[in-house]
Amino acid sequence: TAANGHLNILERLYDWMDEAQVQAALQADDYIAFRSAAANGHLNILERLYGWMDEAQQHKALQADGYVAFRLAVANGHLNIMVYLY
Repeated sequence: TAANGHLNILERLYDWMDEAQVQAALQADDYIAFRSAAANGHLNILERLYGWMDEAQQHKALQADGYVAFRLAVANGHLNIMVYLY
């Protein structure tokens, strides 16, 4: 959902989950939803995911897999993502 930019589906899933499930989903596979959204240039998804994280999680998501969200945004030419993550 995050990788393909489906914000409406992401929000619906969020509505159906309790807080523990949301946190598990955010952190799943070393923040894969966050990393995939960044790699594919989905700023609206990143903004929503970031909003659901506390500050410590935001740092962990950005640092995941050697800052891969930022590196993939750069590699794929997503300037808006680079600016947001910086």
